[in-house]
Amino acid sequence: MIKSMAVIFAAPFLVTSVTSLADVSINSNDGNSLFFSEKLTGENIDNNAWSKLYFISGSKKIDVSLQDRYFLENDDGSISKKSPTGNYILFYIVLYCFILFYIVLYCFILFYSVLGERVSLGDGTDKYIDRAYCSVIDMRNGCIVSDWDGEACGYDWVKSKDVLASSEDKDADVFDFKAMRPSINIKNTQQVIANKYSLENMLRCEPLNKTNVDAYHLFLKANKAYSSSIKESMLDYLRSLSEKEVKNKSMLFGKPRDNSQSKAYLIAGDKVRIIQTSANGRWVNIGYINKKNNPLIAWVEAVNLN
Repeated sequence: MIKSMAVIFAAPFLVTSVTSLADVSINSNDGNSLFFSEKLTGENIDNNAWSKLYFISGSKKIDVSLQDRYFLENDDGSISKKSPTGNYILFYIVLYCFILFYIVLYCFILFYSVLGERVSLGDGTDKYIDRAYCSVIDMRNGCIVSDWDGEACGYDWVKSKDVLASSEDKDADVFDFKAMRPSINIKNTQQVIANKYSLENMLRCEPLNKTNVDAYHLFLKANKAYSSSIKESMLDYLRSLSEKEVKNKSMLFGKPRDNSQSKAYLIAGDKVRIIQTSANGRWVNIGYINKKNNPLIAWVEAVNLN
């Protein structure tokens, strides 16, 4: 009881069509897959359009599609360009920006897509203004690693490597898409996470572990709007760890040092999950789940644990 004193897949992917459901998937021999679902038809919509994209791993089916977007198969019938190891899938995206009187009103980032709506430009005509975008998804966890526009959209995978380059030449330009991977530990993370979708993608890109759990905990406390997604992931992570019992009243610390003591503490009999121990063995990073099923991350002195 807390108290207070105040994606590696070497196997090739198979592209299949589920005729009865009119769905298309990319499957690996290891089991993970991308699933394109809900066939779309209608004016201004291409014949090979899908409204939903899912990442499937075991029993988990994760919606990685975006609101007001839909997805297209390539002209040759394939879904995307797979990296040589099969770890990554390269998508092509189009950003459609609606403009009126030469002022950009709003934009949609679309996975190789079309939006069936037109807006007047004010001169008696209407049209779409588009710009090519590209995206890479990690097939090991469903992480959308990067988005970009410009010349890099014409790059392709280098033979036998998960490297995007303008050609196979030695001096070819290389696009470092891995450097764009979302991370909870980068500066200005709260500005990067603009919505729940961005946060859930970050949790796929960088699952909770002992090196980032403190950062996620701080973000959880500061962002009530996104709390449910972080809380669920944090509870799953903590429950996977070994458990110990508090044997004495134990003050909670923000860091493994004396000058970071808080006003909160645990009492004898409380159960905690062990995240890690400090190098000198004096401190233990613990996770505590209270009666309301809320997680707390803190440091305690090791002598207070059984």
